[in-house]
Amino acid sequence: MKSFISLAFLACTLLLFLTTVSADNEPTFLHKRHVCLVMRNVLGKRTLDIDCPCVIAEAIFDDKIKGHIVFAQDECGDIKIAGLFTKGLDNKPCTFKIVDECGVVHDLTSTLKVIPTKDGGSKTFKMKYNFFNLNCDNEGIFIPRICDNPGEIGVFVVINDKYKTPIIEK
Repeated sequence: MKSFISLAFLACTLLLFLTTVSADNEPTFLHKRHVCLVMRNVLGKRTLDIDCPCVIAEAIFDDKIKGHIVFAQDECGDIKIAGLFTKGLDNKPCTFKIVDECGVVHDLTSTLKVIPTKDGGSKTFKMKYNFFNLNCDNEGIFIPRICDNPGEIGVFVVINDKYKTPIIEK
């Protein structure tokens, strides 16, 4: 009987110990600096992670359409786009494209949820993208591309295929 009690006590102590250890064993990546798994150099050392430059760029519309779009790139190369329009959208859905001298780089119409308001502006909008970057690698929108029939040099935001303004890196 004594051996059964001591065995039961040992089992309860072991169970309590394992429960405490497993409850305290949170993922350690939550407590560390944010590391970009997508941009990591897999063959290199873990201390040589590729960090993109943190960049802010903006596109200011100040003609028939008035508004401001901000592009922010973090160290992982992810882009956050936020903005607001105050005039010119005429309460209609719009197309939003990023173009350069070679043509359309990205069509953001389906993903950038710009909701027009009755006064011709829009509600504030924001979206995070990880399929393109500003200048993190050779695919960045600020990296010049070679094309057959180059148009106007620069990177632009085009609304409804007629209103165009440059994206300026700050």
